[in-house]
Amino acid sequence: MDDRENRETSGKSCGIAADGQESGTSEHGQQSNPGKSKRFVFWANLGFVIFSVLLLWFLFRAPPETTPPVPYDGDHVKFFKMGKKKAEAYCERCHSVEGGMPLPEGHPPKERCLFCHKRLRPDHK
Repeated sequence: MDDRENRETSGKSCGIAADGQESGTSEHGQQSNPGKSKRFVFWANLGFVIFSVLLLWFLFRAPPETTPPVPYDGDHVKFFKMGKKKAEAYCERCHSVEGGMPLPEGHPPKERCLFCHKRLRPDHK
């Protein structure tokens, strides 16, 4: 191994690259700042933790459900076996003025009945 090869390999082990620049410097001779990257990671992690805590606090403060579930009786049991959209198509047949069991005054739009009224089977409470 000649003298030049010896300098190149020994320079790599002591933090000097083969081109003579110290490691940790960019092509243009500017020092890289590992502290800046660590600070960013710290603040990003802190922001994530704060966001997570606030989200959990918000979710735990949510009020309990106030809408009654769909009754599991002879009139409604057939709707437990089909998908939500298909089942919702049948709600207005009975729950309208013509159907005999109209919705109360000020009731939200009836296109999304099963968004609020859950289909709970008695054996899955």
